[in-house]
Amino acid sequence: MSEGNNEIDAKLLENNFNPFQRVCETGKDSREQLHEYRAFKDYLLYLKIIGKRLITDLKNYEKITPGDPLRWSTAYELQVDIESFVIFSHILLSKVGILMDKLLSCRNPHQWSYNFSDHKKEYLNDSKMCPQYSLILAKMHWYDQNFDFLRNKIITHGRSLAGSMRNFSVYRKTNASFGKLSKKDHEEIQNFIVKYGEQNSQILSIPPNPNIMLGKFLNLIMEFNVELSKDDLTKLAQIVQRTGAAIDVTVLSKHIRKFLEDIAALFPSSK
Repeated sequence: MSEGNNEIDAKLLENNFNPFQRVCETGKDSREQLHEYRAFKDYLLYLKIIGKRLITDLKNYEKITPGDPLRWSTAYELQVDIESFVIFSHILLSKVGILMDKLLSCRNPHQWSYNFSDHKKEYLNDSKMCPQYSLILAKMHWYDQNFDFLRNKIITHGRSLAGSMRNFSVYRKTNASFGKLSKKDHEEIQNFIVKYGEQNSQILSIPPNPNIMLGKFLNLIMEFNVELSKDDLTKLAQIVQRTGAAIDVTVLSKHIRKFLEDIAALFPSSK
């Protein structure tokens, strides 16, 4: 994420934010609600709890001084909640996928995917099945190019110094094996900046600093949902594995909120 910016989308954290409530809650006893909906609702609540805690952590971190004995414990609390927000966002999307399978009734329950990446791939492979939903999924470049591949390649299978926990300068190490781009990778990222900056002035204005240019490029393609070519994404993933990267939870939270709103809008209200 952008340095010094750990804010979470305010609307996502609102107590009454739940785009599927009007679709899945009929006013009957809550025990009659869809099991898939109750699972989604639980994880949406968990994500809100983590997001609110993360903001409190940041405020506590900003209060500490260089010699404060609580400095590192406060920093660890912040980083654990950043990591938790990333992981629970991924789990929430898997719950969303199952809920959408249930609501759309396009596929046999035996074909449902409990992993959102697989769920997404299957709907895109047969886009005629639910074309409006497939169109939304097809535009999720922020998921394919940032959230999913960073989480899978770094957090799940991760290198010891890579992951969403390296988010601010005090804790993010820069040495020969992490943080600073090699000469070859520096040239590759610079080529990406020129190529994808043709349509985005903010990307084009990224300074050629090997310590920060990868992070800024990742943040901006996620923020603006820029689509990379398949070959470029493969190259970028290899660089990220060698160098390390961070997931911008500010941008992630906005994309999660917007995605939930967009797919819930596909359904009429149940009331």
